[in-house]
Amino acid sequence: MRPPYTAFGKSSFNSATINQNQYEKNAYNVIAWQKSEGNFDAQLAYYSRYSDVHFVPDPVGDLFINNVASDVYRSSFLNGVSGDFSYRLNDAHTLRAGFYTNGEQTHIATTSTVEPLALNDPSGLTAIDSPFNILDSSKLFGWQLGAYAQDEWRLTPQLTLNYGLRFDQIYQYVDANQFSPRASLTYKPWWSTVLHIGYMRTFEPPQQVLGRTIPTQIFSGTTAGTPIVTPEQAAVLPGQVTGLPLQNVGAIQPERANVYDAGFTQQLLPQCPTTPSATPSKAPVAAANCPSLELGGSIYYKTARDLLDDGQFGQAYVLTAFNYDKAENYGAELNLKFRYGGFSANTSWAWGVQHAHTVVSNQTLFSPDDLIYIQNNWIHTDHDQTYTGSGRVAYRWTDSGYRWLDGTTASATFIYGSGLRTTPAGVVCPNCDHLPSYWQVNTGLSHEFANGWNGLPVTVRFDVVNVTDYIYQIRNGAGIGVFAPQYGPRRGYYFGISQKLGAPEKTAGVLPGFYTKAAPPAATVYHWAGPYVGANFGGAFSTGEHVFTPIGTGNTNPSGVLGGLQAGYNYLVTPNWLTGIEAELGWTSAQGRANFVDPAGTASLSVSSDHNWYDTLSGRIGYVAGPLMLYGKAGAAWMNADYRMEVNSGLDGLTSANTTRSGWIAGGGFEYMLGSYWSAKLEYDHLHFGSKTLSFASPFGNSVTVGAAVNEVKAGLNYHLEGLL
Repeated sequence: MRPPYTAFGKSSFNSATINQNQYEKNAYNVIAWQKSEGNFDAQLAYYSRYSDVHFVPDPVGDLFINNVASDVYRSSFLNGVSGDFSYRLNDAHTLRAGFYTNGEQTHIATTSTVEPLALNDPSGLTAIDSPFNILDSSKLFGWQLGAYAQDEWRLTPQLTLNYGLRFDQIYQYVDANQFSPRASLTYKPWWSTVLHIGYMRTFEPPQQVLGRTIPTQIFSGTTAGTPIVTPEQAAVLPGQVTGLPLQNVGAIQPERANVYDAGFTQQLLPQCPTTPSATPSKAPVAAANCPSLELGGSIYYKTARDLLDDGQFGQAYVLTAFNYDKAENYGAELNLKFRYGGFSANTSWAWGVQHAHTVVSNQTLFSPDDLIYIQNNWIHTDHDQTYTGSGRVAYRWTDSGYRWLDGTTASATFIYGSGLRTTPAGVVCPNCDHLPSYWQVNTGLSHEFANGWNGLPVTVRFDVVNVTDYIYQIRNGAGIGVFAPQYGPRRGYYFGISQKLGAPEKTAGVLPGFYTKAAPPAATVYHWAGPYVGANFGGAFSTGEHVFTPIGTGNTNPSGVLGGLQAGYNYLVTPNWLTGIEAELGWTSAQGRANFVDPAGTASLSVSSDHNWYDTLSGRIGYVAGPLMLYGKAGAAWMNADYRMEVNSGLDGLTSANTTRSGWIAGGGFEYMLGSYWSAKLEYDHLHFGSKTLSFASPFGNSVTVGAAVNEVKAGLNYHLEGLL
């Protein structure tokens, strides 16, 4: 479709100045409990996941260039429980079973700014410069549940059969279920060779937030409408009607597949000599500095119905799902591993093909010509890469004669790809070509300090990603579901530090008290009282920064990284209760943006918010139980932010303001002592700053009111100074 002649009165737009923004938030949590009793093992887990994505378009630029400016918001909040159990019935059979269930709340909201098409234009390509908004919104609470049972049957000392059955059920935008059998045989004819062959039936639901087809009929008669189906196209495409806009036919279905695989592992060097273990119940120990060389290979073949795929369609950098009616995936992989003392090297190379046939859901994501081609031909999927390789070389120094060097590991890794799929220019042949090959080399250096904080090992590491700063393209913006180019990472530098928790092993592989009775540890003194200092890192997530403009109300939803310093003082009222005061200085990258369109279609306003810092002063009340403290906090808060308003994407004026605001904070969390003086904490805070009116001049008025509230989730580390001052 031809772009509109004008948008908000503008007859041209410099695409180099387009101002699009995307904001994402992700949070994960897993709590697991494990239990072993004789031949019985069990694990129960609770897990949760929250994520949202918000794409804010350039209201003028996207409408002029893409015929639509879509403000896209998607969120997902999932909570679930799972259990896994095993029981060794006898020497021949080990039984396993498990279950899972989760509930997920998803929210989809897309506000599309479009223009109407002139009714008196036979071509249907003339737009009327009178923009208006179309809202498409959906909320759904869905369920997934499933269970499995399996038996590991040792037919002989060399031959093992694993067989089982799994059941899955979903209640989402579609309801579906499946029983999935699976079986595999592993054969070890002699010590150096392992052979395996297997089959499994799989059931893969679509992500719930992507499982809804797009209601394209709401865009009929606008610049975002789908193409009109011709008689020739209607004769080929199922469910399409001549003279009507292209429609989606079929709901997004779960993928159902059959997977077959076979492979081997072969030791290429003589078996290393062994010596009896110091612990009678453990296996013999291989001799030190004995080289080993292992070659492995596998082949696989997969057939699928309703193959799930997704892509980035249109200007919004979010994914949209669809199904292919049928697909095949086959390939092979070879890997090689070498070990000798502290030196190790491995490499893996794969060849694979995935092709699919006929789009059966969300057809309006494609042009009619592409749909016809895919219905009559097998095509490569967009993520199909023929050759893929990776490798790693590393050396760890131990007993080198230099104490400062022992515990150091140096490594280098590489990746290689022959190029993802793309569509050649000027022809109707989706994904018939591929991009040039690419490679990347990374290096790393780490050192483990055996006696770090509180006598526990601490590892410090430094990594360089893409050492040569090689610039390569992963996608070029052409092909199925790829509307924007994507590049590999540029050179990056990363630093990390980690500390092991719990008593260190005195003998490698032997935990205290597991094989022998451990001596009672000395009582640890936890210094909760007194002053402390520390640092924190996490994320700042707006609860919906409300913006009231003369032409509408919206949310900028700023979010970003949060980091800062804290200092405080604790006073033990009783052995189990304490009170205290804490001050925090926090800096943030939280940003957000919202667009507003005049109901008369004469202009648009864009309001951006950039939060700079949050400072707080709060009181704390905590309950102490040994190394653990649960606490709540409340007090005063301050924030600083920059706000900016643009009229028609800044083409007809922009104003900005910086403001500092006061409010309150309430939150809580838990803190755990890593030793006598160091503690780690996990905390949630809510900061509320009320509303403030800013003097922003526009054709519609001279002020904008902003109401701000922020959620913070952060982890921190404190050092307690009692007894050291």
